Amino acid sequence: MTTSMTRRTVLRGGVAVGLAAGAAAATAGTAGADAGRASGHGRPRAFPVARYGARPDDGRDDTHAIQRAIDAATAHRGPSVVAFERGTYTLTATEFEVLKVTGASNLTIRGATDRRGRPATTLEVNLPLQNKPPNGVHLSLLSCTDTTVESLVLDYNPRFGTSGVIVSVDTANDAVEVDVFDGLPHFDGMRCYSANSWDIATGRMHHVPALTIGTGESTFTNTWTAVPGGEGRRYRIAGFGFTPYVSVGDGMNWHFGIDGPKNLQIIDCVDTRVENVDFPNAIGMCCLAGYNTNLTLRHIRIAPTNGALAVGPRDGFHLSNSRGTLVVDDFDAKGVRWDPLVLRSTLGEITAVDGARRVSVLYPAGAVPMPYEPGDVVTFWSGDEPAERTVASVDRDDAGTTVTLDLDGDVPARAVVGSTLTCSAHEWTTATIRNSTFTDNFGTPLVIMNPHVTIEDCTFVDNAYQVIGLGTTSSGSGPFARDITIRDNTFRSSGWIKKYPKHLASGAITTLCNNGRFDLEAYNSDITITDNVFEDMAEEPFQAAVEVRHARRVHIAGNTYRNVSQRVVVDPATTGEITNEDG
Repeated sequence: MTTSMTRRTVLRGGVAVGLAAGAAAATAGTAGADAGRASGHGRPRAFPVARYGARPDDGRDDTHAIQRAIDAATAHRGPSVVAFERGTYTLTATEFEVLKVTGASNLTIRGATDRRGRPATTLEVNLPLQNKPPNGVHLSLLSCTDTTVESLVLDYNPRFGTSGVIVSVDTANDAVEVDVFDGLPHFDGMRCYSANSWDIATGRMHHVPALTIGTGESTFTNTWTAVPGGEGRRYRIAGFGFTPYVSVGDGMNWHFGIDGPKNLQIIDCVDTRVENVDFPNAIGMCCLAGYNTNLTLRHIRIAPTNGALAVGPRDGFHLSNSRGTLVVDDFDAKGVRWDPLVLRSTLGEITAVDGARRVSVLYPAGAVPMPYEPGDVVTFWSGDEPAERTVASVDRDDAGTTVTLDLDGDVPARAVVGSTLTCSAHEWTTATIRNSTFTDNFGTPLVIMNPHVTIEDCTFVDNAYQVIGLGTTSSGSGPFARDITIRDNTFRSSGWIKKYPKHLASGAITTLCNNGRFDLEAYNSDITITDNVFEDMAEEPFQAAVEVRHARRVHIAGNTYRNVSQRVVVDPATTGEITNEDG
C-alpha cells in the first residue's frame, strides 16, 4: 500500500494515465455572483496569438502558434491573457489534446466579440470526414487555478453530423431517401447515429420516438447510400424501422459516430469560468469536466447553426466528481441528442470490511483514481437511510484503483461487501442553475445526482424525456439527489417518451433510481417543488408534471397546471413523507 497523497497529486497521475490511453472517465464557492472570481493582482499581461504567428481566416494551421502563446502565458508569473482577433483559426488534431493548458494560474483565454457581445472568434478543428472520428479534446484545461475561457466558438470543419429533408418514404422496404441540406457534410457510407425527425418550418422536433438511438456498433451497420437526384446530395437508408414515424417533407438529423472528441475538457481545476462560449457542433460531448473545485458556466450556447437541426450525438456538459460552488447562468441548450447537463459522482463499491472502522473501495475500470483526504465525509448507500462517516486516513493500492479508508466511527452495519459509498469531496457544496433554456433535446435536460442544487427561472420546451431527472441513472453513476429546490420554472410540451417502462408515469420532474444495485430505497430526499408552471403535457396518458419514486421528504406546493394528463404521481412502495398541497 502507498501512503495518503494530496488530492491534486492523485488526480495529476490518474488523469495523465487516462489521457494517454485516450479515454477520460465519462463515465466546483461563489464570492458574490461568480464561482472563484479572478484573484490575481496587477494588470494582466497580454499574449496575443498574432505575436506567435496565428492569423485568422487564412486557412493555415494555427495550432502550434496558439499553443506557444498559451505556454508563454502559463509560464508568466502574474495575470495573463491569451488574446485572439475576430475570425476563424484553423486547428489540426495531431495529438489527443489539440490545445492544452496545464498548471496555469490566473490565465484568461479570450476571443473577440461582435457588436452584440457575442463571440466572434472561432477555433475550428479540421479532421478528415469519416465515421467514428478519433477521440480527443478540442481545448483541455488540466490542474489550473483561477482560469477563464471566454468569447469563443468551438467548432469543427467539417462537422460530423448532418441534416436534410425527407423526399421519399418506402414503408414496404423500410427505407427513406433524404436530400442533405446545401452546405452540410455528406458522403457515401455515412452511419446514422442519434437521428430524429423535425418540423422544418418551425425548427422544432417532432413528438415521435428517436429514429435511431444507442451506442452499439452492431445496431448501426446499415449506412446511407448515395442515389441519383438532389444535386448530388441525395441518400437512401433502409432497415432501421423508423418509416412509420416520418413523412415526406420532414426534416431529419443524424450523426456519423457516437463517441469522439470533446470540445472542452476541464480536469482538476480550481476556480474556473467558462463564459460567452458557443458550441454549434460536437462529435462526442460538448464538455467533460471532472474533479474540479468551483465552476461558473455563464452565457453558454449549445445550438445548431448553418441550417443544421442538431448539435451532437450525445451529452452536452458532463460535470463529474466536483466540489465547491457551481453556478450555471444563461445556459441555452437546443438540439442535444442525449442529456444537455449532467451532475454526477462515481459510486465506489466496497470490496472489503476489515475490522470495525476500515473499508476498501473499488472504482470502475477506466475511471480516474478517486481522490480522498482525511476529513472527507463519506456516505454509505445501504440500509433504510444513508449513513455518513468521516475519513481518518487513506491508503491507496499501487494500481490506484482501490482505496482503503480508516474511519472515525464504526462502519454502518448494513455497509457490506458489494454495497456502495460516495464522498462529499466529490459533490458540489452548492449548485445553482438559473435563467436557462432547454428546448428540443431528446434526452433529459437536467440529470441531477448531487446534493444542494437549486433550479430556478428556467424554461423547458419540447424535450422528449423527463425534463429534470433526480437520482442515479446507471450502475456506476450516482449517487442520489438531496436538498433540491425547483422553483419558478416553466415546463411545456415535454415527456412524450416514457424512458423507464417500470415507472408509473413520465413526469417533467422525476425522482428515480435506475440502478440495479438498489431496490425500494428512498434515497432521494429533501426536495422542494414550488411555484412552477406545467403546461401542454397531455399527448399521452402517462405524462405527468411530477413523478415521485425512491424519495422521501418531498414538498410540492403552489404550482400551476394547464392541460396536463396527471399532476403528481407518487409510487407508494418507494416513497415516504410526501407532502403534496397541489392535489
